[in-house]
Amino acid sequence: MSTVLINAREGIEIRAVSLSNGEIVSYYYSSHLRTGYEIGNIYLGRVVSIERGLDAAFVDIGLDKHAFLPLSNVPPAETGEQATEVAEQKRRHKPKFRKIHINQKILVQIVREAIESKGAQLTGFVVIPGRYLVLSPYERGIRVSRKIVNEAERERLRRIVSDMAPPNFAFIVRTAAEGTRKLELAKDMQYLLRLYKRIDETVKKSAPPSLVYSDADFTNKVVREVLPTDVKQIIVDDAEQFNRLKELLAVSSPCLINSLQLYDSPKPLFDYYGIEEKLSLLDEQEVTLPSGGRIVIEQTEALVSIDVNSGSTKGSNTEETAFQTNLEAVEEIARQLRLRDLGGIIVIDLIDMANKENQAIVDRRLRAAMRHDSAKHTILPTNKLGLLILSRQRLRPSLLETTTTVCDKCNGKKRILNSRRLAAKALRKLQSYLVSNPSEKIKLVVPLNVAETLFNEMRDTLITVEQRFKTKILITSEQLLAGDYQILSVSTP
Repeated sequence: MSTVLINAREGIEIRAVSLSNGEIVSYYYSSHLRTGYEIGNIYLGRVVSIERGLDAAFVDIGLDKHAFLPLSNVPPAETGEQATEVAEQKRRHKPKFRKIHINQKILVQIVREAIESKGAQLTGFVVIPGRYLVLSPYERGIRVSRKIVNEAERERLRRIVSDMAPPNFAFIVRTAAEGTRKLELAKDMQYLLRLYKRIDETVKKSAPPSLVYSDADFTNKVVREVLPTDVKQIIVDDAEQFNRLKELLAVSSPCLINSLQLYDSPKPLFDYYGIEEKLSLLDEQEVTLPSGGRIVIEQTEALVSIDVNSGSTKGSNTEETAFQTNLEAVEEIARQLRLRDLGGIIVIDLIDMANKENQAIVDRRLRAAMRHDSAKHTILPTNKLGLLILSRQRLRPSLLETTTTVCDKCNGKKRILNSRRLAAKALRKLQSYLVSNPSEKIKLVVPLNVAETLFNEMRDTLITVEQRFKTKILITSEQLLAGDYQILSVSTP
């Protein structure tokens, strides 16, 4: 059985982890200060140019850079016959797409966020995901996730959803629906239909460019993406998030309400469960394996490279040492890809193995470890150079991109925690310190940019911490090493 922990107490970022046997299975992070242009958001946009050479259009959705819309992602006019036609043609792999023109209003959804020099990528085939179902208004029919392999269960789910679904709507049954009762599916469907109606009404009274649906609600995403099917406990350390989660579960998963608990101890939630230090390791390039080997992860704009080293692994047989280290490595790599949200082209440099059967076993082990990854991925066999190459869908910007910035004191060669992440980290550490060391006054020494973040963006959180621990927090700025901070007790009772 799994436990889900949700940390929202610091007020600037929210974090959720799913634990199984004390180990982190999934990690979801969001900042309250994101740009708002996130995957899943739906916009009423305006076509500003059409590039036939690229088979794409550029659409103004309010970003500084126009978003990219492949013409293959433009649905036909929204009539029953045409929607059925496009579904049939997509099945025949001969799609026929609606013509578009400059200045046309068009409903679009972000499928890939803007990354550095690249604008956001869009689709016109908008979808609205729930916990068990996905509503697809531009297609027809009922589809069931391929990860549900039991044919009897697939047919049961298809029949239930088909009987309930209104005409002119398509639904995709998600993996989380396996074993779910009809009542739970019905509640999720009604929620999605109400949401679609609200979006449709917003579109009718909006002018482009405008946001008509935001998928940025963290609690909603936790219910949808983080809660495992075998969840036993859902523990939240913030009353507002607790109440929000309770409301959502009442609509989509009433059977989970009794699993919900509010954590109100002064000790930070992740410290109590011993996972704060484990999460901090996600900021490191190097990951140590159980046998003493290690993997080194380096992310660039073009690809992610992962180097496998034997490290301190001991063994008399070189081939066997390489084989066992590679087996451990691919298991950990699959986990790190999920936890760090690494996507795009990923190149794994395994330790050389002469035995072809060992290479095949390592390949199969990686495929098995990736089986439950929600991101679409393709894995190629290990090549003659000992490189294992895969592609993984970018569901969101990576942890590195959202929590770090280029270090301006080392010629841009390294990355350090950004001011928001370091401020939240320092404040969590401060609370952990105060649990064991009560003080009337406490000094937090941080770099100038972090001090500005604490004063300007986390002032309410500072006041809450002072009230909780009956202390006065003094923020001072000094020249420190990048990413560093200090906690100093000024006085004690």
